[in-house]
Amino acid sequence: MAITPGETAAVIVLSAAVIVITLLLYRELFYIAFDEEGAALSGVPVKGINFAFTLLTAVAVSVSARTVGALVISSLMVIPVACALLVSKSYRQNIILSVVFAVCFTLIGLFISCFWDIAPGGTIVLCAAAFLFVLLPFRKK
Repeated sequence: MAITPGETAAVIVLSAAVIVITLLLYRELFYIAFDEEGAALSGVPVKGINFAFTLLTAVAVSVSARTVGALVISSLMVIPVACALLVSKSYRQNIILSVVFAVCFTLIGLFISCFWDIAPGGTIVLCAAAFLFVLLPFRKK
């Protein structure tokens, strides 16, 4: 609510760029995530892909830090992925569930913060952490 329309446009453009580049590098990122040495032996440019991944992460964090704050960004980089790891069966499913969880935690946290008139950042993080603790007993075997 505290960002300008220009910042909103920048977030949308940079987010779209990150999504497109991630989709284009999906196979390479998948291969490197599970076996970096095997990826290098099969001809994947590991250093270049790692650099691109680091750059994408830096762009996402720097854009998001201004809009939602550092606490929320650090939490939304870890907790949704942890939740997805507990229930996903594949790399692709983990990526999709991580995004879905992050969006849900954000929307629920914003709704609660507006309804109870409390700080949105902390509310989003607490919602995410609460869901993680609820999900722990139901993790995949």
